[in-house]
Amino acid sequence: MIAATMECFTARRTFGIFCIVVVVSLIGAGRIPSCVNIACEDDEPGTARCNQRHLRCIPQNHVDAKFLDMHGNSLTSLIEGSFRHMVHLQKLDLSMNKIKSIIPGAFVGLTNLTNLILKFNKLFTINRGTFNGASHLTNLDLSKNNITTIQPGSFDGLQNLKTLFLHENLINRVSDGTLFGLRSLNYLALQNNHIQSLAPRSFHGLTKLQTLQLNGNKLRTLPNFKIYLPSLKNLWVADNNIQCDCRVEFLRRWMNPKNGGVSLTVRHPILCVAPRVLKGRDMRLFGFPLQCVGPSIVKNPKQVMALTGRSLVVPCNATGVPEPTVMWMKPEGSLVTSETNQRVTMTSDGSLRILQARKEDSGNYTCRAQNAGGQDTTSVAVVILDESHVNQDSYNSVTSYEGYDTGQHLPELSYPDIYTTPHGCSNPSATPICDATVGVITTACVTFITTLATCLAFFYIWYKRQNPSKQTGYKEHIDDVDVSCDETPMRHKCVGRRKSKIVSVITAITMPAYMYTKPARPKKKPNRSFRMGSVEDNPRAEILPSVPSCHSVSSSESDKKTIDTAEESLDTDMSYEEGDMNESLDSNNLYENALILTTDPNYSALDPMTRCIMNDTYEETDAQRDEATLL
Repeated sequence: MIAATMECFTARRTFGIFCIVVVVSLIGAGRIPSCVNIACEDDEPGTARCNQRHLRCIPQNHVDAKFLDMHGNSLTSLIEGSFRHMVHLQKLDLSMNKIKSIIPGAFVGLTNLTNLILKFNKLFTINRGTFNGASHLTNLDLSKNNITTIQPGSFDGLQNLKTLFLHENLINRVSDGTLFGLRSLNYLALQNNHIQSLAPRSFHGLTKLQTLQLNGNKLRTLPNFKIYLPSLKNLWVADNNIQCDCRVEFLRRWMNPKNGGVSLTVRHPILCVAPRVLKGRDMRLFGFPLQCVGPSIVKNPKQVMALTGRSLVVPCNATGVPEPTVMWMKPEGSLVTSETNQRVTMTSDGSLRILQARKEDSGNYTCRAQNAGGQDTTSVAVVILDESHVNQDSYNSVTSYEGYDTGQHLPELSYPDIYTTPHGCSNPSATPICDATVGVITTACVTFITTLATCLAFFYIWYKRQNPSKQTGYKEHIDDVDVSCDETPMRHKCVGRRKSKIVSVITAITMPAYMYTKPARPKKKPNRSFRMGSVEDNPRAEILPSVPSCHSVSSSESDKKTIDTAEESLDTDMSYEEGDMNESLDSNNLYENALILTTDPNYSALDPMTRCIMNDTYEETDAQRDEATLL
């Protein structure tokens, strides 16, 4: 029973493994095709496009191709003779792969190759002889990899190379001989790396180099490479930690030649990080020589005592411009290293550290500080005491310092007074040298204020044209008499005319709809003087051939009603507002105008009915006056 079970289990296990192998094979065959008989796109003569196909090897077809596009595949390494069969190849694109190593001789046979693109890969090291066989290469792109080391002689044999891109890698140092053999190089890009130092002969032999990009690194100083780069015209060194001292004086003179020499073009500010008096200034604008100050060791102990088995730290405080380099020497004259596996080491701040002190560690230790301005030394006597021979009551501390060497006085830098002020532009009599950041901010503020003032001026002109000025003392002409708004019963209509101009402008700014709305035209003042229209202008007037007398006109009941209605209309019209009165006065109706002006004895209407009404009224008035006289 047990044997049968085991046999069944074994059979199932074998079958499962077989299925897994088949599935993996099918998936792999679908994603990573074989390089045998791979046909790339050749829509253009001499062009083979095998990009983004997850290939892990080089296709063997297309031997006559002049341009091979292999970007976006899964290549991990290039072995020797990888492209030997493509002798006509002129341009090779291997970008966006996973290449970690290139075996020397991988490009052997590519004598016609002029452009090689290897960006966006995972290269760590460029070995000597990597590009052997590609002697006619003119453009090489190794950017955006993980390159940390370039061995000397890696580019040996590329005497025709004119452009080299090494930017956005992890290079921390350019050693002597790294760029050896690039005698035709015209453009070198080393920006956005981690370069902390350049060897004095880093650019030896680059006599035709015209453009050098070193911006975005961690450089604190630059070697005098002027003698090695006689053709250099453009230099980028921004975004570094440049210390403006005598070590970069050659660069300042190169940018500002006095005797009509060739000027070096630096397109971005070189902001100093040291010394303190020049911090934040643009070195391109300096008109004075940069200085160095020799080191000085200050406040250093003369003697240090410690107990056996204990640890002690001896400081070495050195100052200078530039910051000096500190080193320690043992009593026998050997140099103290910074290796952590040693019992006697030097810390990162230049102090001497002794772990588990012994009697034989006693002696005179020498501290030496050195920079471009000189050097300074001092000695410290280290005494290690046996714990069994020391009275603990009289020796309470583990380490005892006796006496301090104050060292020599550190001379201060003497630069023009303009550089001792917080802002270089505050002195009007001196050359205006300002911090680049302050200059940019000031320019932006001035530009904004000028633009705002211009816009307000144009808006004010537009506003004045759209809203012509109105008289604040608005008056109304009534019966040929000028009456002020304050003296009329219609004061509420004058309030809107007394608004301030400033308030109107603010309203226009805060209310965009008002801004784009065409303001209403002011109403035309009506003609206050009454003008009687002619008969021809009045369609309601009747022209009679003969005007009968008032007594011959029959006054029927309908006529009396008409008269009463006219008199009531007269009373109503007299109670109208000023605007309604003006509308009535502007009317061409002769009959209505006659009713309004019945009180005028000199008025004579062309309408016979109206004239009769007026005559009857005047006759009644005269009869009453005569009766009053007789009485």
